[in-house]
Amino acid sequence: MQTVDENKIRHGKPLTSIVKYPFMATVWQNDRKLCTASIVSPNYILSAGHCFVKMSEENYIILVGTVNAKLEKGNGQQFKVEKAHVYSETVFGQDIAIVKLKNSIDFADNATQPITLSRRSNFTKTDLAFIAGWGRITDWSSPVTLQGANVLIWPKDEARCDGIMESEVCAFGEDGANVCFGDSGGPLLVKSYDGQRWEQIGVTSRGNFVCESNGFFSCVYIYCEWLAKITEGEVQCLNNE
Repeated sequence: MQTVDENKIRHGKPLTSIVKYPFMATVWQNDRKLCTASIVSPNYILSAGHCFVKMSEENYIILVGTVNAKLEKGNGQQFKVEKAHVYSETVFGQDIAIVKLKNSIDFADNATQPITLSRRSNFTKTDLAFIAGWGRITDWSSPVTLQGANVLIWPKDEARCDGIMESEVCAFGEDGANVCFGDSGGPLLVKSYDGQRWEQIGVTSRGNFVCESNGFFSCVYIYCEWLAKITEGEVQCLNNE
């Protein structure tokens, strides 16, 4: 697993090669960088429900194939949104959306590839995970370049996970590593059992207001059947539990 030495995404390590994270995507609304997402198939991205709830699809652009969050010619691939399927408009504790693109993503090169969705649900505090996104790196600014950090998965009865729902994963670094505003919808990742690839176990949902003490992620495994149904089988979770 790639290691990250900095404390958190807000002050984290830039991930300068999209080839190592080809599933990452940025969500734009009205030319404003709004959220993070992950590519899960040629026609769909996965993100947080609150990034799309009660919003018009025509106002969104999805940017893939680049670590640089810039809507400019020659930087990655840009896609319009055909339909955003939000699991629940209340989003709290059910904060997930599967978004269909108007055109298919070209997987011909290593800059764009889908992430494997995992059914894994049992973790311990010793399990190392990884977060990535374009959220804030200071109180008032967001990075242009993708940021990442290592975190630990914590038991739900951990004091700093107070308020977590059964449908969520609690993850943060002992040194303060955490997600922040703008990271919403991004993936919580673990290495596969053989250590050869990333697998997504969570979707960034919410965290502490100061972005330093905890992060809550929607559990992917809970939504596997829903994702398959909405996408008519195009998006499937790996049976690796």
